[in-house]
Order: sequence, then C-alpha cells, then structure tokens
Amino acid sequence: MGGHMARESVRWNYKSEEFEIGGEPAMWGIDVADFIGAEERLRSASLTDLKHAARRYWATMYDYDLTFRVYDVPEELLREDEEGFSPIPVEFEVSGDHFIVTTTIAVEPGIRVNALELAQVLSPQLKANRAVFLEVREEDLPLAKLLTLSVELQSVRGRTLGDALDLGRSLLQLWEASLGGMLTPESVVDLIVAQRPELLIGQPESDWLEVKGKPYDLKNELEALELAKDISAFANAPAGGLLVVGFSRKKVEGQDHLKGVALQPVRAIDPRKHRQALERLILPPPEGLQVEAVETEEGKGMLVIRVPPQAAALQPFLVTGTVWKARFWGATLPCT
Repeated sequence: MGGHMARESVRWNYKSEEFEIGGEPAMWGIDVADFIGAEERLRSASLTDLKHAARRYWATMYDYDLTFRVYDVPEELLREDEEGFSPIPVEFEVSGDHFIVTTTIAVEPGIRVNALELAQVLSPQLKANRAVFLEVREEDLPLAKLLTLSVELQSVRGRTLGDALDLGRSLLQLWEASLGGMLTPESVVDLIVAQRPELLIGQPESDWLEVKGKPYDLKNELEALELAKDISAFANAPAGGLLVVGFSRKKVEGQDHLKGVALQPVRAIDPRKHRQALERLILPPPEGLQVEAVETEEGKGMLVIRVPPQAAALQPFLVTGTVWKARFWGATLPCT
C-alpha cells in the first residue's frame, strides 16, 4: 500500500446520519451499523479520520462495531438502487481502536483451509503492509462454502481506504492462488500472467521454485549449460519445477527468498532461443516443457519455464557433456 493518493477528511454528520468525505456525503447506513459507499468516492478517505469519525458515531448514535461495504459502481446509481448491485469482496470493520480488512470468496463445499499454511503464504504481503493475520471463518451453504479472511492493520497513519482496498484485493488474489494448500507452480504462473508478480515477493524458493535476477546469456556456452543443468534438475525431480527469470533474491535464515521484481528486456528472454538451447543440451528432451516470456510492462517482462512431472521411464535427464576452457561439464544425474 503506497499511500500516494491525497487523503481527504472524514467526519460523521449525525444530522444527515452519513459519513462525509471532503465535506460531502459519501457513506450512508443500510442498517444500524452497516454502511455502504461507492469506491470512486471512498478511495481518498483518510483512515485516521475514519477512526475519529467512528468515535463520534459511537458518542452520538450507537456503540456498535461499524462495517463498511464498498461498491464498484457510480455513487448516483448506488443511491438509486442499493439492492441492485453487489459489493466487492473486500470490506472493513472499525471496532474500538482496531481497523480490520476482510475478504470473502465462495468455494466448493469440500475445500478445506489450513489457517497456518494460509498465514504463511500471506505473511510476506502482510508484513510489507503492516498488517497481521487474524482468522479464517467458514460458512457452509447448500451448494458452496463461504470463506472469510480477516486481517488487522497495525497502523492506519498516512493510509487511505484505497490503500486498504488494494491490500484486500492483493490478499484475495494470493489466497485464491493458494487454495487447497501452499502455492503451486501453476498458481505462481497464474499470478505472473495476471501481471501481479509483486504478490510473490517474500515467498521462499523451494524444491520446485527457482528464480534468477538476470537472464542467461545463451551466447555463452557455460551459461547455456547452466540453464540446461537447472532445467534437467527439475526434470529429474518427482514434482518437476518452475524457473522464473525476473526476481531478485535475498537470504533469510539461510534460505533464498524472492526479494523484488527484476523485469528483463523481452529481447533477452526470447522463449524460442531458450527452448532451442534446452532441446540441444538435455537428453532426452523433457516432455510438456512450457517456455514463455510474460510481458508485464512495455518491452520488459519475465521468462517462465515450467517443467511438469516426467515419466520415470524417461529419467534420468542428462546434460550433454562438453569441455569449456579446461572445465568438463558432464551429465546431470538425478537431483535430491
């Protein structure tokens, strides 16, 4: 949450019974402590002022926790037909001195959520945004299950409702990508293709995930062999793996974690040239290999190489040996 948007004041007007933003009515009640408003009007609202306005509400109206639901429609349409639209799946609660962000998704009835695993996946995003994991609630419906995630902002100073909305949406997208357990190669690729690679910052490398901060120089045979060695190691692993060129790394307690997005010039991550190098250097060629350059901004992006699990009959995958400046690069044996 960057907090770059200009913040507007928020106050409770007990006469009109609305919360005003910048001196204009913006959030109105549909129940005693349940308020709604249009996102276009709410994004600039100061969270500090909103907490102060909530205290005034409690002093002049009712001592109930306040819930704020947000709609992605013009305010005039929302005021005309409140029941004709659905709120976005991110809402807010002000309870005492606490500001809570909740996100809700509907899943199949059989889905189970491990709160500890989810907290681990979301931890980097929460830490970066000064928020803490609270809980996940489950509600069984006839044909689906509702899951509601709650997190609390540790500080609202300098932040807006727009910042909180962006955090909620980011957590929701990362949560959806990890449903059913931890992140997978497929869900990581999905986030990159959706142009949200920043959501992966802070995640650890693993047996199936490796990242590089700069592209392989395929004109240099040693670097081409290094690429082949990395990919053959995944091909020899039971679960396959994912190599992404476009993230910097840092060590945290001895383990490499994704430090930041390091987009590369598209010309340096040509999928065709990488595939040709792999086909030339790995025997037998891995089946189902996916090599893609994902352009996330004009002229720049990430190289994604997905190695699906390989048939045991094809293993081991070997890197063809060569002599290079008195160094021998031999076969890559199964990796453990």
